[in-house]
Amino acid sequence: MQSGDFQEQLERVLDDVPVVLMHCSKEPPGEFERIANEDDWVRLEIRRTLEAKKLLIPVVASGQLATIGEWGWRHLPRDCRDLQRLNATELNDGQYEASVTKVHHQIEAQAEKLVARTAL
Repeated sequence: MQSGDFQEQLERVLDDVPVVLMHCSKEPPGEFERIANEDDWVRLEIRRTLEAKKLLIPVVASGQLATIGEWGWRHLPRDCRDLQRLNATELNDGQYEASVTKVHHQIEAQAEKLVARTAL
């Protein structure tokens, strides 16, 4: 991104991309406390991506998938609640290449739909 209005640039980038990876790197409640703030940039990204019906893939740090599932999804702000319906992918430290390949396959599986959406 360039210098200038961050929000405008962020919205333009989100409008131009067909896929958004959401990296959940902090242990709950950290990530979810952050997006409780309506003005948080991450929340803005999530909300705009969900509203545009883009492919959003939550990518979770190794060992965090169960913790987020147990704690976090139910504490999401109303405008981000659709996150709980998405399949998250865990980047496993011991199987990093396989984890990245899984994300790649998720994107490939949706490729035709993504191309059709961006062509509109």
